[in-house]
Amino acid sequence: MSRMCCLSLSLVIALPMLSLFEVLAQNHSMSATAQAYLEHAIDVMQQNALHSEKIDWRTLRSEALERSRGAEVPVDTYDAIRWALKRVNKHSFLQLSPELEKQEAQRKMHATRPEMPPRRC
Repeated sequence: MSRMCCLSLSLVIALPMLSLFEVLAQNHSMSATAQAYLEHAIDVMQQNALHSEKIDWRTLRSEALERSRGAEVPVDTYDAIRWALKRVNKHSFLQLSPELEKQEAQRKMHATRPEMPPRRC
């Protein structure tokens, strides 16, 4: 199995358990739970990326946090996680279970926060 495939699988398995690791929110106006979820996802990427030393992790993390501004629950960070995965490996993707896809779609339909315009690297 390829390293990025393992990374995607690791995220699907590990991320739902993250509520145990809540941390105080930093100046990104998101809930502690959503921030901890996103931070953990980026930590997993950084630990498993094939050419991790070539990636500016500080900038990637900062931009992912900015893209998740206003996130209230972990599902609100999925777009930023997908974005970060694409920056780490252009061929990667986040495969969600049907249940998580449904949760994400429902959150997006009822979102009251304005969408951030996409950034270009």
